[in-house]
Amino acid sequence: MEVEESFGLVIIEAGIVGTPVIAFNRGAIPEVIEHGRTGFYGNTIDELVGFTERAGEINPADCREHIKMHFNNDRMVESYLELYRKVSATH
Repeated sequence: MEVEESFGLVIIEAGIVGTPVIAFNRGAIPEVIEHGRTGFYGNTIDELVGFTERAGEINPADCREHIKMHFNNDRMVESYLELYRKVSATH
């Protein structure tokens, strides 16, 4: 059985400590990684391998700031509340 994780907490954990992430372009990955700024995503193994040579271009402070801005508690709670509002308004 093959399982794909579309949004892994490991990406958030890596970002908050300033580690760039290289991942397949699947699920929510493009929403979590700013391609070329906080990490890289691609569609093939060859692309991902190529990105390993560019990981040093990523500023760890950019990774931390991106996660703090987009995945803090207040923002996540507000996102869930907005989703619940939309769902309850249509059902």
